[in-house]
Amino acid sequence: SSISGGVYGVIYSIDLFLEHTWTDAGWQTTKYTVIKSITTPFMPQIPTVINNTVPEERLFNVAFGHFLPDVSLVAIAIGNVPFTLREAQHRSFRIYETAFSNGTKGFILEVSFDDPYVLKEYVNRNETKYTLLVNYTLSVGPEMTLYYHAAEVECVIADIEIPEAVGDCDEENLYLTLPTFGLHQYWDLYLGNKLLNRHLALTNGYLAATNSTHLILQIPLFAGGVIYEEVSFQKIKARFDVALRKVRTMETLHMFSVSCSFNSSAFIICHPDGTIVISAQMKTVPAIDMSKTKLRDSSCKPREYNEAHAFFKFHVTTCGTSVRFEGDHIIYENEISYEKETLPGQSIPTITRDPDYRLTVLCYYQAKETLVLGAFSSDPATSPPFGSGTMVPRSNTAAYRRVRQALNVVSRVSKDESFMEFYEPSTAILKQPMEPVFLEAELKDESPSVELYLENCWVARSPDFTRTPRWNIIVDGQVVLNVQCTH
Repeated sequence: SSISGGVYGVIYSIDLFLEHTWTDAGWQTTKYTVIKSITTPFMPQIPTVINNTVPEERLFNVAFGHFLPDVSLVAIAIGNVPFTLREAQHRSFRIYETAFSNGTKGFILEVSFDDPYVLKEYVNRNETKYTLLVNYTLSVGPEMTLYYHAAEVECVIADIEIPEAVGDCDEENLYLTLPTFGLHQYWDLYLGNKLLNRHLALTNGYLAATNSTHLILQIPLFAGGVIYEEVSFQKIKARFDVALRKVRTMETLHMFSVSCSFNSSAFIICHPDGTIVISAQMKTVPAIDMSKTKLRDSSCKPREYNEAHAFFKFHVTTCGTSVRFEGDHIIYENEISYEKETLPGQSIPTITRDPDYRLTVLCYYQAKETLVLGAFSSDPATSPPFGSGTMVPRSNTAAYRRVRQALNVVSRVSKDESFMEFYEPSTAILKQPMEPVFLEAELKDESPSVELYLENCWVARSPDFTRTPRWNIIVDGQVVLNVQCTH
């Protein structure tokens, strides 16, 4: 064996012995002897690394060869950490020689998947990629020249179990219980597009408890992030969703949901689309006729009522609702009152048996908030591998009909959820499937009498606003499908 220019190879050599013997009349027997060494040119023999690993055994088995007998292994490095052979054996790395039928030999290295020097990476849905980085140090030939060879061996095995969540409810809360294994290591929980961490849980009013194996989330019925599937006079059907996403790629692996129906006598729900739902409980002496309660706009009557409750549902733009700004919040205010029945008396004041009743209703919205919503293709198999879109803000022609001045409305596409960097106008934007699009519509006018409402939002195949087909996302301020919007 030999090394030439850092390359391992072999040289074959022989010592040729030639003896020529002859006899003549004068000298009798004569011998002529020639001794000559003959050597072949250097022939590279690149060593091969063969991965004989059986994944079920969770043990790397790597063969390194083929070498002539004059080659010996003197040291190895695992994950860039050097070891002598004695040190390697002490660390439970198994190293031994194996002979081949052609007279060459190889070196076998066995390393457990669980060894700390083996690299581990969570890939695909439920698999781990184990990577063994090895650097061999060999002594070659009679000169004992050192030779180094690096190798990388991988093995992917489905050894990760995707957690399953269990949902439950009591009279006032929803509960979600899931295993803590792999949490924050392989995957994280997301509420919409926000990481569900301790800060978000405290902000939304959740209670989180952990033991050695599970995380338990307690979500109050009227906490932030709760989705109200059905709100009626008799019941509230509420749902809470969290997404299990991979830490590195943000790919959604699972959606955990818990849904329950609740009986609640008094509540107010402020929906993200501006719809307000109120179940007001009237405790007055004497009792009043619930059918005669109203909002500021006397035409806004309760949709349902009984002896002690009145049920209202209206939008923030209707029923005399007022709006004001306080800090980072927009506050919408209305009032439930009772129309008294009066009887004219013989003198002023008038006579009435009905008590005075007023209930102020307030809904707080963040002045700037990202709404995390989602839209899906009905047939993912026919969806293109990526999408290309151009943001085309439509001129506010409706404003010319309604007001004398043109409103300064600017719409942009943000590069991420921070809404700090934006694409240039009319720039083609490529998006992968399931990748969110961040849209912003901003009212630049500072007049206190002007408000901005997202009335219509849709997706079309071209910038022509009259072109069909079109997919509605928001119609008349009501969410039909959902995207990521900020307002």
